[in-house]
Amino acid sequence: MFSNKKYLLKIVEFARYEGVTVRTVKRKIKSNILSVVKVKGESGYRKNHLENRLHYTLLSNPETQEAFLQDRGLLEPENEKPALEPGEEKSFNGLKDWQKKKLNERDDLLRELFEVRVSIPKRKKTPFYKDFARQHNISFSTLRRWMADHESDGLWGLIPKYNCGKREPILTKEMKEFLTGIYMVPNGPTKIETFRKIKLRCKDQNLPCPSYQTLVAYINSTWPPAQQVLIRDKRRWDREYGPYVLRDADALALNECWIGDAKQLDIFVKFRGKNLRPWLTAVLDWKSRMFVGWVLTPVPDSQAVAQSLCYAIDKYGVPQTLYFDRGKPYKSKRIAGEKNEDKESGKIYITGVCQDLNIRIFYASPYNAREKAIEPNFRFLTYIFRNLPGFCGHNSKVRDSKRLAREIKNKKLLSFEEFSKLFDQAMEGRNTRVHTTTKRSPKSFYDGYVPNIPAQWPAFRDFLLQDVHIKTVKNSGVVIDGMFYRGEQLWELSGERVEARRDFKDITRAVIIHKNKVFGSAFLEEAGHYRSPITLESAQKCQNIRKKARKWRENLIEHKDVLDDPIEAAAKMSKEGSLQPRDIRPADFKVVSLNRKSRLAREVGKAIKEGEKQERQKKTAAGGGDSLISQMLDGLEREREAVEQEEPKYRLYNDNYFDDD
Repeated sequence: MFSNKKYLLKIVEFARYEGVTVRTVKRKIKSNILSVVKVKGESGYRKNHLENRLHYTLLSNPETQEAFLQDRGLLEPENEKPALEPGEEKSFNGLKDWQKKKLNERDDLLRELFEVRVSIPKRKKTPFYKDFARQHNISFSTLRRWMADHESDGLWGLIPKYNCGKREPILTKEMKEFLTGIYMVPNGPTKIETFRKIKLRCKDQNLPCPSYQTLVAYINSTWPPAQQVLIRDKRRWDREYGPYVLRDADALALNECWIGDAKQLDIFVKFRGKNLRPWLTAVLDWKSRMFVGWVLTPVPDSQAVAQSLCYAIDKYGVPQTLYFDRGKPYKSKRIAGEKNEDKESGKIYITGVCQDLNIRIFYASPYNAREKAIEPNFRFLTYIFRNLPGFCGHNSKVRDSKRLAREIKNKKLLSFEEFSKLFDQAMEGRNTRVHTTTKRSPKSFYDGYVPNIPAQWPAFRDFLLQDVHIKTVKNSGVVIDGMFYRGEQLWELSGERVEARRDFKDITRAVIIHKNKVFGSAFLEEAGHYRSPITLESAQKCQNIRKKARKWRENLIEHKDVLDDPIEAAAKMSKEGSLQPRDIRPADFKVVSLNRKSRLAREVGKAIKEGEKQERQKKTAAGGGDSLISQMLDGLEREREAVEQEEPKYRLYNDNYFDDD
């Protein structure tokens, strides 16, 4: 078997001589086009496993077969070179220089071993082999494998089979240029996607394809990681390697620098029938690391930034500088101001709240989180709501998708108002805890601090309120979300379109702005049948109640029907607030009569009386005048009708209903 092994080729060698891919050769073997020979493996750990070999006669043309025999040194005796003698330089046709060098080294080592082992006893040969391998800086298993290969195949068994040394690179110059053109470009594909594209290209051109590890090793050795990020993802390079300014917050004073930023929270809540993740817009004092103002909104915008500044300045005064992100909400006209030109003098001036309050604004460098000291202070929001329904986590490892889907399906999410109350408590608790950097609680910095609030601030504050509505003044007030706001002097603007602004957390007051000037304030007119704490979430409910009240009022004025149970309705509504007789409303605007039969009887009796009256009038007309009896009957009938009209149709409550128990 071993004598014929020299005429056999591996599948890889066969594919190289044929000029096809290994996959093509394997497909032909599977289709029985090529027949294989099973032989034992060459390496020591593969001796018990059979491997596929192909005979050289299966090569397609004689030239290829002759080239193979010449490379192996298996030509006919007249064309074959003389056999090698011991000690002569071994030169095999077809072998590379590094293979010849390795073959000579192994042959010399085994010759030395065979000469010495003759005098070694049989029982001591194993320790001798181990010591010999250690002296020549090889392992004992490698020495045994070389001895077995030499014994089976002679010098052919000592030829190194691995492709190392000065081997031909599998990544050609053309392939490297192709790799550079698809990978090292802005927003280029990932490494695995690049490998798939190169694999398809090698398949189309019938070229050997490099492995994924070879591709990654070439990329990392050619371009440093920072250079890859700089060319492929400029934003990430700015975030990780971009220069930024180091600042010492200990040298600052209170309200010297406020930092503002927005963050989307990792929790779903219900807002107007939809599930969404609320946005936090906050302002932080850099000296104390205290959140001086914040607001939760469905979307981040300039109104949310203005509202957070309202809460902060109302409580802690006006800061010297504001350090904001470079987002559009922070560069809006409302916050940063805008340029204006005086037509008479031609001077250019800037208008805006920050400009008028003498607040300087700075913006952080783009896409660099280290420029904004507020972002590390957002870390406490990562897990603080993990036990609340709707928590989705900041990544897939933290997120419990099944639990979140179950809570959304069962409608267990918190409403926006409920979550806002819990969030305010969490922010207040954070401001009272000791900060790891300052070793003090942020709130302790403001103990005894007197805020500096300028006189013009209340007027500016009205322009920064978040909830904005354009309404028409009617009945000395405006209607916003079904709620009526009345002002004492608003009758002067009847029919005019005005801008009404409300505070996000207190909507009992609305500021009326007419022609870019604050006209005054309008206050919520609370009806007795829904006297309760007013929130934005209850606006829709108030609107529905107002519709019901309007329909009831129409029914009551037109006397269309009576109440089902006025005593029960009055008792239910007295629990919600103070009750006046004029404020009594039914529980349901769909009023149904309690005594339909009696009402029908009265209508039938009235119709009968009308018929009798008409008959008497006919008889009187036929007799030439009204008789005394008919006149008396008509008078009695008129008196009876007058008495019936004076009697009340129903009573809303008895006289003792409002007596104290």
